[in-house]
Formats: sequence, structure tokens, C-alpha cells
Amino acid sequence: MRYKTRRQVRKQTMFGYFLSFACISFLGVIMLLAGCAGHQTKRGDERVSNREMEIRLDLAEAYLRNGEHRLALQELSSIQSQAQFLPRFHFCLGYTELMLGNGVEASVAFRKAVTLDPDHAEAWNNLGLALLSINKPEQAEEAFASALAIPTYRTPEVPALNLARLHLDRDRQDLALRYVHLALELNWRFTKAYLLAAEIEMARGQTDQAIAFLKRGAEANLNDPQILLTLAEYLLLSGHFDQAAPWLERLLATAAPDSKEAARALEYQQALAQRHEAFMIQEEVIMERDVPELDRLEQAEQAPVPGVSPDDQDGSFSQNPSEFVYIVQVGGFLDKSNASKFQEILKAKAYSAELTEILRRGKIWHLVFIAATQDRLEAEGIAKQFRKREKMDAVVVKVGQGRYLE
Repeated sequence: MRYKTRRQVRKQTMFGYFLSFACISFLGVIMLLAGCAGHQTKRGDERVSNREMEIRLDLAEAYLRNGEHRLALQELSSIQSQAQFLPRFHFCLGYTELMLGNGVEASVAFRKAVTLDPDHAEAWNNLGLALLSINKPEQAEEAFASALAIPTYRTPEVPALNLARLHLDRDRQDLALRYVHLALELNWRFTKAYLLAAEIEMARGQTDQAIAFLKRGAEANLNDPQILLTLAEYLLLSGHFDQAAPWLERLLATAAPDSKEAARALEYQQALAQRHEAFMIQEEVIMERDVPELDRLEQAEQAPVPGVSPDDQDGSFSQNPSEFVYIVQVGGFLDKSNASKFQEILKAKAYSAELTEILRRGKIWHLVFIAATQDRLEAEGIAKQFRKREKMDAVVVKVGQGRYLE
């Protein structure tokens, strides 16, 4: 039997120590890798860290801000199975689905977001929008109310306005107006609240109240093009043309020249200018009807007489000063093309609009009239109906031989 020397024993012992250390180190690496795997998420066959998942959420939100909703959905889908515990993920997914018109999917995602974070006010508000899109107004009302009740919500005026719109759609005007007032209490510069308030008041037939709301909105948002344009339109609708003009000027001075509001304002301004030209002659007639010199105005040679076509006129008619008609004049233009345009507008509204010419102060005026008769009372009745229906001026004048006769 051979006995090992002391050196052999020592060598064998050191090898055993080394082998034990190597085994422990290997097991430690395995455990470390397993622990790291617990802090990663799976992306297909890959492992995605929490940090990369946050980056992908950032990218999805950037796509949403740029209106690239399908790209956002692609990013969210890549981490969907691993991000179920994140309210942020469900909020982004819900918003994406809502923008893509998928109301059911959006409501499911927002519901998960508020389940994970009951104080996520914006998720509650958007849940209400998603529920409205799938015709569930009662549940939507609850969601908006939940958002409004969260004290940390930075923009509570938004769910308040959504509640106002919801009640307005259900013909609850008084309740809708109450929530509009609440929205303005929460944010006195909230443009959409002023616009909705004006809409509600107009629906109630309270034009003056609607205009008052819009003027408050214009004071709160000095250069907001929507407020300025709507205010000008309401003033025009109510016949306050002179009051509308300065608001249109202010809009054109402050809005972007290529904006839709500026384009509309320019159209209104041009229409007002044409209207001023159209009725300037009427104002002169009213002011000078009793002036004797009026009858001494120069007579236009063979000017068309209302109600009589040029082919029907002859020399005896043109020399007979007793021939006349009463016309319901609704416009007068120096430029015949403008008169023709106005005539076509009236014809499109089923009026029997006609043109005639008169000579006044050395200028040929092209008159637009909607009726011609020798019965003054009949003409006055037609003029009254036109003024009431169109909110525009109409005046009865006596004409003949190409001039005013009174």
C-alpha cells in the first residue's frame, strides 16, 4: 500500500478548493442571470427591459402627438403582454384606439387605466368620451363626474364642459348651461366654454345673451379667432352690421392670413362693403324725398322702366311723365356686375329680382328690386315681409323715365 507524500496531499487539497470555488461561482452567475430575467419583459423571442419599455411608451406618445396613431399602436402592441401593470400603457392604448375610432377597445383600455390608478383624472375623462362614442351616455356621465371630482386634476374645466355637451345633446339646456358656468369658474379663459354658452343661448332664443357671452370671451381671449369670428357672425345674424365691422377688422389684424377664420372674415367684410354701396342710394332717397330740386335731376335717355322691358318702350311712353311704378328696392350699385351678383343671390332664394337703371347726381345707378306695382300699399307689404325674413333693408320708391319721381 502506497502512502501519499505530504506534497501530494497538499496539491490535491488545493485542487479541491479550486474546484469548489469554480462551482460556486458558476451557480452564482446562473442565479444572477435568473434575477435579471425577472426585471425584463419579453418582446417576441427577445427580452425587453423595463427601461426599454418606458422608451417605447415615450415613442408611442410622440407618435400620438404627431397624429400618427397607427405607428403608436405598433409600438404599444410590441409591449402589450408585458405592460399590463402600467396605467400609462393602458391610457396611451385607450387614446390611440379612440383616435382610430375604436370606441369599444378604447373604453376597455381606459377602464383598465382607472382600475390600476383610480385618481387618473384624464383617463376618467377620456373614458367618458369613449363611452359616448359607443352610445352609453349614462356611463359617460359617471366617468366625467368621476374626473371632475378628483381634486388633483389640472384641467377640471374639461370634464365640466363635456358634461355640459352631454346634457345639451339630451335637451337639458338649463343643466348644460350650469356646467358651462362651472367650466368658466374653473377657467375664465376657456374659449370652448364661451362658444358653447353662446350656442345654448342662441338655441333658447336669447341672442343678446349669446352676444354678451362672446364679448366676455373676446375680453378674456383678446385675439382668439374663433371667438372673434363667432361674435361677428352673431352680430350679423341679428342685424347689427355696424357693430360686426370692428370685430371683423380686429380678427383680420390678428389672425394668421391663411387661416379659415381670416378667410371667412374677409368674405363678411366684402359683403358688408357691398351692402353699404347697395343701400347708400336708398339713404339718399329717404333724406331728399321732400327736396324740390329732386324733380330737376337729369333724365337718363331711354332708361329701362321697372315692369316694362326695353322692347315694350316707345317714344310716347318715354315722353309721358305720368307713367310710373312703385318698386321694392333692395339694392343699388354703381357697378352693374355687383348688381347682377346680388340679383342672382335673390333669385336663388326664389325672389323675382330684377334690375333697372336710373340717373342720379350724374351717375348711372343699377337698382335691384323684387316687385313692381302701381299699388303703393301692396309694395309696402312686400317690403315689410322682405325686411322681416331677410333682416335686410327694403324701401318702396316711385320711379319712372329713368329717375326717382318722389
